[in-house]
Amino acid sequence: MYEQVKAEKIHNAIVIVQSTGGTYLPFTPKDLTRNGISIDHQDVLYALDIPGRMSELEHSFPDRHFYVYSRKIGTTEGKLKRLRIEDPARPAS
Repeated sequence: MYEQVKAEKIHNAIVIVQSTGGTYLPFTPKDLTRNGISIDHQDVLYALDIPGRMSELEHSFPDRHFYVYSRKIGTTEGKLKRLRIEDPARPAS
């Protein structure tokens, strides 16, 4: 996942981790959200997919791009998909 983010040149983003990782040693999504102690100056943050809580992330980080990382069981590589978050306060163009 981290290498994919780097390869796709993703910056100023939050990656929502929906899937497990690891081929030989399985990792849960909680194992993959390694943000460190201070998140203020990190280019990419990793967050758990907690149902009903996405709006909190959107409000806390309104200037960041959002992506979802998912991987099918049995595959070695997951997918990163950009989320388009609609702001109801912003008029449609």
